[in-house]
Amino acid sequence: MSRKKSINTDKVRLRWLDSHLHDSKLDEITKTKIETIKSSKLNEGASNATVNRTLALLRSILNRAKEDWEWLDSTPSIKLLPENATRVRWLSQEETDRL
Repeated sequence: MSRKKSINTDKVRLRWLDSHLHDSKLDEITKTKIETIKSSKLNEGASNATVNRTLALLRSILNRAKEDWEWLDSTPSIKLLPENATRVRWLSQEETDRL
């Protein structure tokens, strides 16, 4: 059993990536293919943060294939999109009461 909280989200992302990479070997994943994936996700209306999480998962797999499994000699660099750094957070009733 995985301890990762986002495992179900990762599975969804992997299924989506499979629809774009099912006919590709790991060493055939190029910057061009990654840019196509990025554009496709954006065209679906995904936010930059969602696109970045998908790209980060792909980058993680490629890095593991290179570093841990030694299946790849190199990996393409994956540039992430800028994200809005501001976060709106509302206080819970308990936090409000403590204030």
